[in-house]
Amino acid sequence: MTGRDEGELSLVDLDFVAGPLEFGRLSPEEFEHLVFHLLDEMGYQELVWRKGGPGNSANDGGRDLEGSLGTGDLLPGRRRGWWFEVKLRGKRLETASVQSTLHNANAERDLASLAIITNATVSNDCLDWARKFGEQHRLEVTICQGHDLERLLRANPRTMLRFFRDALSFTGQCKAVAARLVHQFLLPGTEELHLLYLGRSEISDPRVVSAACMAESAHGDPASRRWGVVLSDTQLSHALAWVLRNLDELASVANLREHSHQPLASGIAYLLASLMSRGLVESAKDILRNPEGSLDGGPNPPTASWRQYRTRFAVRCLLNEIVAPCSIMCPKLSTGSDDPEANGHFFRFCPEEIQGVSDKAHPPFPQACVQHRRGGQ
Repeated sequence: MTGRDEGELSLVDLDFVAGPLEFGRLSPEEFEHLVFHLLDEMGYQELVWRKGGPGNSANDGGRDLEGSLGTGDLLPGRRRGWWFEVKLRGKRLETASVQSTLHNANAERDLASLAIITNATVSNDCLDWARKFGEQHRLEVTICQGHDLERLLRANPRTMLRFFRDALSFTGQCKAVAARLVHQFLLPGTEELHLLYLGRSEISDPRVVSAACMAESAHGDPASRRWGVVLSDTQLSHALAWVLRNLDELASVANLREHSHQPLASGIAYLLASLMSRGLVESAKDILRNPEGSLDGGPNPPTASWRQYRTRFAVRCLLNEIVAPCSIMCPKLSTGSDDPEANGHFFRFCPEEIQGVSDKAHPPFPQACVQHRRGGQ
């Protein structure tokens, strides 16, 4: 995607809320699930979750997870095979539990590396015993305590977001929204939309505005959260430009994930109509013609055929949204004119005003010049 590195979820300290993570609110199974996703995000392969019966450990011979990565391991150690024992505790992990796990692991002849991952602390005596045991039996032993686990989660924020969304600050959550849109074509849910709407004045990332408008127009409540009214001209313009210049790759990601294109179409229509309802028709047309020129760091200009298709697609998105459900007397739309004959109808413009859009095979496109969708924008 245009500036694909911009879509990577990379967080800094200011993106997190101060304070420890509340591992205690997770069940033992959820905690194992968290570690599984964390290891996957870190790059471990061939992961196997050896889920057992109820309780805090499986009847698995001493490990909850298996995985491998070779010389690129992100936990200490450079051997291929790993066992992961996951232990959710209240405060401190018992020495006897660590000893039992290591003895079980040592019984496996081919095992080279073992990691014990816990939310708790481990005594220094236990750490020393585990280190000596590993040296004696040529077993790579890593004990990841609660503070180590928090550090790994902050370095791998997709897993953090999945299990501890409230640990991210508003800026961190905005970054997560942008990353999910770019990489998975996933849109904010109701709770996220409400949070974003409350902090809308702080949003500077056009990807976040785009995601919010797509989600709201597709499955939200635009009558309550009136993004098209409260956002600034700049926020709306930049969001529209970003969506259009990344239209092909957003659609490709949606196809790959087998997601509907409907939010993409309705979001484009919403952004266009929002700008036009403010009388910013010329600005909207400029963005339609050349979204690459509306934002810094744009890609190389697309081909003429793609520009034509993209513009036609955007205008038809708007046409479908405002024409299909509305008649000439539709009370949901207004031109803002004092002329009663004009009010409730659509101004129309010559299709040649949009360069390269019109041809004899396609009818003229209506321009929602200064229409106002009551309750929607």
